[in-house]
Amino acid sequence: MASALYVAAFAISMPASNWIADVGSIEFANEAQLIFLPHGVRVLTAWLFGFTAAPMLLPGVCLAFLSITGIDGFSLSHFFAAVLQVSIAPALFLALGAIGFPLGGKGGGRVSWIGVVLIGLIASVLTSSSTNFALGFNPEDFAAYIIGDMSGLFLSMFGLLAFFRLRRRF
Repeated sequence: MASALYVAAFAISMPASNWIADVGSIEFANEAQLIFLPHGVRVLTAWLFGFTAAPMLLPGVCLAFLSITGIDGFSLSHFFAAVLQVSIAPALFLALGAIGFPLGGKGGGRVSWIGVVLIGLIASVLTSSSTNFALGFNPEDFAAYIIGDMSGLFLSMFGLLAFFRLRRRF
């Protein structure tokens, strides 16, 4: 289910972000997206499921890479980038939770949305810089990735909140 959500978020983000960029005459380097919903899926899945999120998301991330590069372009460096993308957020939740940072989720107490956003920001910086390094992109372009990641995280958080409210109502 997590991989399916990731692929769906990826499929929605590409055309939506391209349309917004066209309307606003905004151009990002290296396929960066103005709204990248998959980052929100990665962070929220890690928040909800901990390290089990990594194997849940890896097939979806690999499928997303394959959709961009095709089978001939998918390489060991792409797989390494996919593993990094699915591992960083769970590792951050584990590390900050271990030092007592209140995060909620996975049976925890009250949700700290500020904590989720903070981890989303740190994860964005780490995944953007490490993925760009692994795939050979220019590291100076990673600011565009952070913008897309954070807007995607906020939209994903609102979607998850709406889902929780609807579930409680029915």
